[in-house]
Amino acid sequence: MRALCFSILSVNVLAVSLLLGGCDLFTEEDTTIRVSGTVVLEETSEPVEGLSVVLDESAGLYDHVKVARVQTDSEGRFALQYEAVESYGYTLFINDSPPEPHYSGGIVVVKPGERRNLGVIELSHIED
Repeated sequence: MRALCFSILSVNVLAVSLLLGGCDLFTEEDTTIRVSGTVVLEETSEPVEGLSVVLDESAGLYDHVKVARVQTDSEGRFALQYEAVESYGYTLFINDSPPEPHYSGGIVVVKPGERRNLGVIELSHIED
């Protein structure tokens, strides 16, 4: 009987320790991707307004889907957020879908749960 009481007490102490000690055994990991930045023209540092920024999700080699899209504002800023799947791959395309033909583009690989401020992204002006 004494051994049984000790076992129950040990299990209860362990459970309380896990809960109070910040153990994430019972919580899900945050997989939300949060990416922000400012797009400017390389030659003049002027902001580029209305440029498309797209997040591409890949579950395999040939399985790609555009899952989130935003446009740069009047100051060239963008902020994108997406609830990602841990086992998938993600790529951020700057100046994509549809691309603005007068500017170069950019590609950034991001991971589920990643929070990244890309800072200033400089794109080149492309002559016709």
